[in-house]
Amino acid sequence: MDAESSVSLLIVKLKTLFPAADEGATISSWTQKRVLKAIESLQLLIKNKKPCLDSSAGGEAADDEARFMQAFYSAQDAINGLAIREEVCQMWRIDPVWVTILTVTTFPFSSFENLRLRSLFSFGMNKFKRELEIRGSSSSSSSSYEHQQQLVEVNDTGPSFSPYQGGYSTHRSQQQRWARISDYFCAEDETDVLGLERQVKELLHVLIPEHHGINDADVSTKKIVDGYEYARSSGEEITELPIPEQEGGGDALSNEEEESGRCQSSSTTTTTTQVIALIGKAGSGKTTLARIVYNRVYVKRHFTKRAWVHIPIMSMVEDRDVLADILKQIDESLLKVEATLSAEELMWRITQALDDSTFLIVMENAEHQKSQVWDSFLGKLCSFTQCGKIIITTSSTEDFVEPLGAAFSTLHVPGLGKNESWELFLKKARIAEDVLQSRSSELIKLKKQILNICDGLPLRVVLLAGLLSTKQPSYEEWSKVIERANGDNLVALCYQDLPAQVKPCILYMGLFPREYEIPVRRLIHLWCAEGFAPPDLDLIASEEDLAEMYLEELVTRHMIQVIRWRLDGSPKTCCMPGVLYDILRPKAEDIGFLYHHHHPQRLNSSAKSLPKFAVRRLAANLGSNSFPYSSLLSWRLHSYLVFDSRIRGTPAKQIGIILGKCISKRRLGMLKVLDLEGVYKPMLTNNNALGRLPFLEYLGLRSTFIDSLPDSTPILFCLATLDVSHTKVQRLPYAFWPSRHLYLNWIFLATNVFRHPQFVKWETSLQTLWGLCIKADEVQSLDYFRRLTSLRKLGLKCSSTTSTSLKKEIIGAVLQLSELHSLKLICETPSYLPLLEMAEHYKLQKLYLSGHLPPNSVIGDRSFPPNVVTLTLSQLRLEYDPMPILGRLRQLKILRLFGGSYTGEEMSCSSGEFPNLLVLKLWKLNRLRQWRIKEGAMPCLRQLEIRSCGYLVPPTGLKHVTSSLREFLLTNMPSTFGSVADIERVLGINVYVRMNQWSSSSQEDHY
Repeated sequence: MDAESSVSLLIVKLKTLFPAADEGATISSWTQKRVLKAIESLQLLIKNKKPCLDSSAGGEAADDEARFMQAFYSAQDAINGLAIREEVCQMWRIDPVWVTILTVTTFPFSSFENLRLRSLFSFGMNKFKRELEIRGSSSSSSSSYEHQQQLVEVNDTGPSFSPYQGGYSTHRSQQQRWARISDYFCAEDETDVLGLERQVKELLHVLIPEHHGINDADVSTKKIVDGYEYARSSGEEITELPIPEQEGGGDALSNEEEESGRCQSSSTTTTTTQVIALIGKAGSGKTTLARIVYNRVYVKRHFTKRAWVHIPIMSMVEDRDVLADILKQIDESLLKVEATLSAEELMWRITQALDDSTFLIVMENAEHQKSQVWDSFLGKLCSFTQCGKIIITTSSTEDFVEPLGAAFSTLHVPGLGKNESWELFLKKARIAEDVLQSRSSELIKLKKQILNICDGLPLRVVLLAGLLSTKQPSYEEWSKVIERANGDNLVALCYQDLPAQVKPCILYMGLFPREYEIPVRRLIHLWCAEGFAPPDLDLIASEEDLAEMYLEELVTRHMIQVIRWRLDGSPKTCCMPGVLYDILRPKAEDIGFLYHHHHPQRLNSSAKSLPKFAVRRLAANLGSNSFPYSSLLSWRLHSYLVFDSRIRGTPAKQIGIILGKCISKRRLGMLKVLDLEGVYKPMLTNNNALGRLPFLEYLGLRSTFIDSLPDSTPILFCLATLDVSHTKVQRLPYAFWPSRHLYLNWIFLATNVFRHPQFVKWETSLQTLWGLCIKADEVQSLDYFRRLTSLRKLGLKCSSTTSTSLKKEIIGAVLQLSELHSLKLICETPSYLPLLEMAEHYKLQKLYLSGHLPPNSVIGDRSFPPNVVTLTLSQLRLEYDPMPILGRLRQLKILRLFGGSYTGEEMSCSSGEFPNLLVLKLWKLNRLRQWRIKEGAMPCLRQLEIRSCGYLVPPTGLKHVTSSLREFLLTNMPSTFGSVADIERVLGINVYVRMNQWSSSSQEDHY
């Protein structure tokens, strides 16, 4: 984090934490003057000087940077001290219980008198400003800083993030959310495989020798960005982007040769190959090559069981975790794997499941999984003669031991040729070559320099294209960047060009393990809790809106990779590409931004390496042999993330113990984030640890299986996000209700929450309320829902004891909430779900309705939101065909008709209906017999799933959707429906047809 980012963070913190400085309402005149003066002086410094240091320079530069960061943290602590003092006063006025707690937890600030706080604030801010001035003058006069100044000059031309630019709007509708990336990264039918055509054919021939004659375009598309997916497997941990060898043998061929697109292969045999190693440098496209082939329709048909295993480099991964992942993928009837199974037991189950079947297993970074169990497992897999194939991606086969008795083949994946590199660059830069030439005749002259920088590596191509896509397409703008870019500093250059507000967001991802798949929902809330996306006082955009914009910015620049997309076009999970992680995480640790206690390099080292600075963000792993010593948990700690790689069954008692010890020693008073997602039973209720964290903003307990939350906890006034979904928590104490985002586990509404004097303030700020139950005749809840004017996401269940009249009133109150974006309504029988009119809900995009409608209910044009994208209906018992009405929803992309939603025998889709539908699921429609599809209906349908429709015969007109359909899934369908071969003859070779037979226990009951 450079000086500009540091100063920007302090300015934002001063502005957002002290809005009263402008209003003159709650803080002293001295504080107002000092805050405004500090903001003014910092803004002047950042306007005139933007010094930047590169820790890789070593020597004086590294010492200089350490001194600067110490000054920055002093200023940050000074601001925090003043902020805490003001918040303590407010909390004390609201709830006197906090007097004793704050005296302990906010040490040293709670004991400061006003005079001492003023001195601390003045000292900290002056120290930071002096350091900025010294650095600014020295960096401008010292020739040793030439390289750093070059990066600064690029940063000077870089964008300063503004919601008004780049298509952003503070009033974005749901259709506009994620549109900047979803249209490009998800919605397109990406079939081009730039530079990999020959490799694809050759790998297919090795996998399936009889492949000749099969259409090479039969792709069951997974979202692969132009034939390139970030190389999540990149061999050993690297510090710079690798350069392919240009001469002499190596793993990559010269880009001067147009034959670079051809795979170089060697094998012990061409007919019985069982293990195929794809060898290539980081960013060469070997993972993408494997992914393309893995998703080919013909490959899916040939191999009845498939699994893709990703083994993170330099991460704590147990054999058991990898084996459990394989078992889940190859046997879909085992939706849940017993947590107590050992690696040997899992291995035995896998070998039994694969016996006498054709299987394909892809292993990323297999050479990094070294153990006796793993070697034995590979040997057993290879003993299935002619039945299966194993693909491994690796940077080198030197450390990989060939399985005993296996036929072994290697395919070398070189870099892209010049033409392919240029084509990929243009697409990633989002500009056509003719447009490039028409904009500036000189701009095309930069082509040679761009190709030299990229050197045939797709990773470099997309990074440079993403960087230049943020600039005006002019010779002057692009040449400024290109002159300072080379393969070795490209990641650093991309980072320095980021808007100052976005830099801490990507550094924060270094807290997660390498190549960790992070839910976007989780990441957005973490950024907001840390204050990286504070709401602009002059705009209406919320913190979450700004955080989403920051994520879009990073994805557009290809510095974050979206791993999984939702079918509505929004990102579901993401990660930082491994190559960027290897460079940015150590940098973040060097400047004291975060500390990775469980990082493998540190755990394997004999020396106890302590951080240079007081730890402010800490990540730990319960699966490692060591746990953070208490010296790392100081009062300066802001974020504490814990990951659990242990076998489930043993509660994580260490969490409660260490929190209790630290709090008793007057530590953790400034903790904002406590993220224990996935940690098994962290035992937080023993010592009321949560009640000693007054400034906690994010509490992540998802999938922890905890039984309850502490009752004695005082009200957590600062709590913004509480996530207890997938736990056993059945009651939410009123102390946790101030949250803006509540992810619950179908918890009953606590009546005592209505009696609290601060209730009115909480309800107007609540944005997410997911997983709430209403008990019988809970009349108070009516007024509660009427006042949730800011609510965006609501998941509500009315219990079976709730009367129909009360349900109608509650749902009527819910439908008055005009800001809703997502709504899930479940009404348990025997009472009815009232027929709804939702035509005025223009912002509502996701709707889930479950419950019995009154007899003879008929849906109409006003029954559903006009802009709904995802619609799920269950147990409605509609008697008339709903398709004519649903087909008029122009924005609908996902439609799921679950058990009991329709009770008729016939269904028809006419021409022009469902113009944008991508996914259709028909589950447990027990009376449905005939389904007619007219030509022109569902022209964009990509996935069709029919499950447990026992009387349904093959749909009439199924051939009309073959041009777009990619996958047809049939589960628990009778033999009269037809065989896979029968359906394939109708749909053709470009559609993957799969049949499953699952036990009733493996299916969701309410469907």
